[in-house]
Order: sequence, then C-alpha cells, then structure tokens
Amino acid sequence: MKPDPTGSRPLHCLGTRPSWRRQGLATAMILRALHRARSSGFRRLRLQVSNTNQPALALYQKIGFTESGRGYAVLMRHLTGPTAE
Repeated sequence: MKPDPTGSRPLHCLGTRPSWRRQGLATAMILRALHRARSSGFRRLRLQVSNTNQPALALYQKIGFTESGRGYAVLMRHLTGPTAE
C-alpha cells in the first residue's frame, strides 16, 4: 500500500479477545504498525474508533494519537520520532 496524498496509512480492525486484554497485546500491535508504516514511507497512521469505546480511546491517546474527526473518532499519529513510549 502506498501513502495517500496526506502521507497517511489507515489502521484497520484491531482487537483482542476479552481473556487476553490488559496484557499489552494491543499496545504491541499498534507499536508494530507504527514502525511498519514509518519504514514504508508513511507520515501518519490513521484509525477510526467509536466515541463510546473509552478503553480503546484511552489506549490510542496514551500512544500519541490525537483526535481529528467527529462522530466516530478519527485519530491520527504522526510518525516522527520513536514509536515506543
């Protein structure tokens, strides 16, 4: 996949089974996606999440995503600097 005109890469369909939650798996998957997107020439990683999914919103914001949309939250993370927090 090539970057769109804004240099963005969408992140699609991320989830973990309830019994595997709160073990750092989602964080590891997102950090890996950030690394791969950056090494492939993308400048931003974009995702969409329901505004009612507070655990996901908190996780994405902790990793550095910021909100840039309404309705469903569209979050963006610029891919400059280190991916690890």
